[in-house]
Amino acid sequence: MSDTSRMDEAQLSDSMQQMNIRSVMCVPLKCKGEVRGVIYVDSIGLPGGFGKDDLQSLTGLGNTAAIAIENARLYSDLEKLVERRTAQLRKAQKNQQRLQKQLSHAQKMESLGRLAGGVAHNFRNILQAILGNAQFLQMTYSQDGQLQKITRAINESVAKGSDFIYSLLRFSRQEVEKEILPLDLKSVLDETYKIISNTFDKSIKIATKIEKPLPIKGDRLSLCQVFINLCDNARDSMPDGGELRIEAKKDKKAVVVTISDTGCGMDEETLKNIFDPFFTTKDVGEGTGLGLSITHGIIKEHKGKISVSSQPGKGTLFRVAFPVAEKYEQIKPESPQRIRHGKGEKILIVDDEPAVLEGLENMIKSIGYEVDSVSSGSQAIEHYKMHKPDVVLLDWKMPHMDGATCAKKIIENDPAARIVIISGYQETATSKIDAGLKKTIKGLILKPCKVEKLNKAILEALNS
Repeated sequence: MSDTSRMDEAQLSDSMQQMNIRSVMCVPLKCKGEVRGVIYVDSIGLPGGFGKDDLQSLTGLGNTAAIAIENARLYSDLEKLVERRTAQLRKAQKNQQRLQKQLSHAQKMESLGRLAGGVAHNFRNILQAILGNAQFLQMTYSQDGQLQKITRAINESVAKGSDFIYSLLRFSRQEVEKEILPLDLKSVLDETYKIISNTFDKSIKIATKIEKPLPIKGDRLSLCQVFINLCDNARDSMPDGGELRIEAKKDKKAVVVTISDTGCGMDEETLKNIFDPFFTTKDVGEGTGLGLSITHGIIKEHKGKISVSSQPGKGTLFRVAFPVAEKYEQIKPESPQRIRHGKGEKILIVDDEPAVLEGLENMIKSIGYEVDSVSSGSQAIEHYKMHKPDVVLLDWKMPHMDGATCAKKIIENDPAARIVIISGYQETATSKIDAGLKKTIKGLILKPCKVEKLNKAILEALNS
């Protein structure tokens, strides 16, 4: 535009008129066929202010500027791409770390599961031998008050050992029988208080503030384990004494329990890991690192939540919340089973552990049965052919010939055989017995079993 004075004023902008712009030169900023912008140059008061040389110079400048702008845009896009790729890489690395952690956890749990199954079997056999002989003494010397007191203590210790196995199997994800029933959590907390008040050092003051009722649905044994674990941790954090507080209340949607202490507290790094399996701040030999992991797993199974707050030197507070049971009805405990003595029926016991055999023999003889025992499947088959016992109590896991094979061979010889499986393996009761054998055996008992349970199983087998 060489002279704006020759143009219609309507085509000129207000600024051009006010500034007396007489000539204008513009070149587009083009790159790859696309216009990226415009370079605008004007001349004030001088018509024909630009010539062809000026236009060529401006065009060259425009081309260079267009390339520079395009390069800047490409660089900006590249930066954004790098940022996105970096973010994706970081996310992938975090996912990989998370998956590696999950894999490590799964491998630990698998190893623990295998270990737990073997430990459970062996430990249950030991407990069965102890329980069998203790209950035999209890029944044989029923008038001896001192001996009754001792045997009751032994039986309670066996029950605690059995509870420990239960918790270990539960944590390792092996199937265990759960008894989810309506209950008042206050009774569980009262039981916890009774245990810790009798076992904790007197330098630890225990205070409670527990409302009632606290209606939830849960497994009493598991919940007791939760609160014992939390209280044990509180005690361990106060080696020189302190205060442990247990408080519980119900609001509209949840039953909330808090357990707090005045102990040494924890730093942020410890708080991040306290629910991880095998994590412990205790010295070697003083802790397994499983207590709080078990606790977390049980609470999760009960659809509850657990949180923790702590500061070094200022103690720790655990908060546990469970859903309120909408329809709550206290379940009355079953009355103790009465023992019905036998009339000399023949019972064959099969177990490869001599101590277990002796304990079971003593128990069953004391309630009126004639007892024989053998230590292998092959001996059991021969004995059955010769003596035809009324009931066979058969161990599941034995060397050379297991309980399943032995049971099938006995049933082949006598389809009317009454066989009760006794096992130290929890999974026997859930998945290891095939459907055909389940239909033919007369019962399954998990070790350690009290004389009342044995008596009931034998009676049911005899009446089948």
